[in-house]
Amino acid sequence: MSTRLRVAAAALAAFAVSFAVVGVAAGGGSASPPARPRLALRLGPVAELPKLAEDPAVVRARRLARQRRGEQIARRRAAERRAARLAVAAPPAPAPAVRAEPVVPEEPAAPPAPTPAPVPAPPPPAPAQPPPTFDDSG
Repeated sequence: MSTRLRVAAAALAAFAVSFAVVGVAAGGGSASPPARPRLALRLGPVAELPKLAEDPAVVRARRLARQRRGEQIARRRAAERRAARLAVAAPPAPAPAVRAEPVVPEEPAAPPAPTPAPVPAPPPPAPAQPPPTFDDSG
């Protein structure tokens, strides 16, 4: 047996022993988590099935609302189509001719007044004297 093989076998044996020692110290093998209770689906009695049916009045109201929405959308689209046709059919009106007036040179504007210098900030207040009961002896 070569020296390399002996060192590898010794390292493997040391790892196995340390693994076993740590496993015993930690309390043994891995415990599987407790099984979760199965959720059961409870079906109501067959007598409750009519309660699940939709109210005919609600169904009728929804149908009417859908029809009204569809009619509103159709009217809006028709108005948009009419407006688009009118916009394409009517050529733009020519712009009125503007008479050109001679350009009169203006007098140069007066330079702006200089801004006043900023006012210096007042000096900070003097530090307050300690109260007479303050003992600074140490």
